[in-house]
Amino acid sequence: MSPVVLAQLKIEEPGGSGSCVADNGFCPEWIADNLDRYWTPLLEHVFLTIVPVAIGFVIALALAVLAHRRRWLTGPIVTITGIFFAIPSVAAFFLLQPLTGLGYTTAMVALVSYTLLIIFRNITNGLRNVPA
Repeated sequence: MSPVVLAQLKIEEPGGSGSCVADNGFCPEWIADNLDRYWTPLLEHVFLTIVPVAIGFVIALALAVLAHRRRWLTGPIVTITGIFFAIPSVAAFFLLQPLTGLGYTTAMVALVSYTLLIIFRNITNGLRNVPA
């Protein structure tokens, strides 16, 4: 019994004469030839993932240590970071745009604010569970 080809896709480069015929939607030659088109967006995505998490971790760690020393601060910090976390991302971008403009700063502020609640709660729970 011979294999049945379910899909055959022809990918043409924009403005170029080269093409690649891919069986089942996979074309390694096209990926290798066009890797430079995706390198910059990949680096931007990695930057917008790692940096806000790192900044959020530093802020959440400081808040968690403060809340661990002064227990009454845990509730207000969870409430404030919960409000940040509850704001939809599109709304956050629109709210921040007049203050920070368009660009990385707006994305960073929004993404850092989304990490605070999750990281703060985990660090606070971790500190509470460490035997004294």
